[in-house]
Amino acid sequence: MRYLASSLCTLVLGAGVLFGIAGTASATAQSAMAKQDTVTAGQCVGGGGFVDQDGTSPTGLRCLGGQFDGIPVTLGQ
Repeated sequence: MRYLASSLCTLVLGAGVLFGIAGTASATAQSAMAKQDTVTAGQCVGGGGFVDQDGTSPTGLRCLGGQFDGIPVTLGQ
């Protein structure tokens, strides 16, 4: 019984470390992408957003919603 409890604790701790590291890497990647100055229209749509006209954006377009929410959009590649 003691062996079973010890094995279970080891499994839970191992899974926590594995998913904790994966979660941190994912959050870091997302924050790096969110710090971009502009995104293309394709990136905006691919990230789950949509392109909308915005008079306050330096490009006149802004990505709304999704991964790149609020980032100015360029029509270039």
